[in-house]
Amino acid sequence: TRQVATWQLAKRRVAPWRCARAWCRPCSSEATGERPAPAPAPVLLFRARSLENESRSVENAITFATVGMSGGMGFAFLGLAPLTSPNLFMIGLLLAIFQVQFGYSLITRQLYMQRRRWVMELYRDEDKHLVTVVCDANLKRVWTLGNDAATGDTPSMQDIAEKGKMFFYLDREVGEVMDAEGLDALLADSKGIEEEKVEVKPVIGETEELSKRIVQSFSELTRTNLQQMAGKDGGSPIQQLDVLERAAKITGVSFMTMGLLFYVMGNWSAQNAIHRAAQSYTPSPASHASPAKAT
Repeated sequence: TRQVATWQLAKRRVAPWRCARAWCRPCSSEATGERPAPAPAPVLLFRARSLENESRSVENAITFATVGMSGGMGFAFLGLAPLTSPNLFMIGLLLAIFQVQFGYSLITRQLYMQRRRWVMELYRDEDKHLVTVVCDANLKRVWTLGNDAATGDTPSMQDIAEKGKMFFYLDREVGEVMDAEGLDALLADSKGIEEEKVEVKPVIGETEELSKRIVQSFSELTRTNLQQMAGKDGGSPIQQLDVLERAAKITGVSFMTMGLLFYVMGNWSAQNAIHRAAQSYTPSPASHASPAKAT
């Protein structure tokens, strides 16, 4: 018996991890060097490139449009200057400045609206019911899905993927599907969004609060809203950026052409008015009379 007890004690000293008492300190993970298993990382389902090249072309077109609008307005006011009073001229000039600024802000906002609906990366963490959407132009959405299927007017993931393309566009032809089965399961999921966190960086002419108001939150949308927006997204953001680039160039050319036309017409009208006034001018006889002699 003494030999058996001595052998068991030696066995415990050599291999303390085999002790049946789990609460014993030598058997803890700190003493044995064991670490708990790490939590599974989110699974990357989809990945696409950025629209930086298309955006750079549109930005050049916006600059061209801004120069065209400014130059066209300048030529137009040069043509109207001889025909208007100074007060009306200054008021019109101030309104033209605000109009050019408004046009530049509007086109730039449309550019970033298209970039922010472009999905670059899509992750899913099934254990935490989280879906992370990384869009272009520094926009990130984190959705917390519910445990049960969406009911009532709450949209599901399937509703968002099919009818919410105005704010969420996933292009499989341009991007790369990393997990086809997982992506199809997510886009066809009947669960709704319980909570949404939006991270966005402001762009030119925006504040942080304005950027958050401009970016549409899916947690605030209903199935009725998505039904009304279905089919009105205009297609892929790449196509929309191409349309926006052509529209900006046409706007710049149109304003410059109309400004030159106003300048030519206004200058011609002013020159004709001066010419007619010069022809019809007849000096009065008093102007040719000799001055009276001083007495």
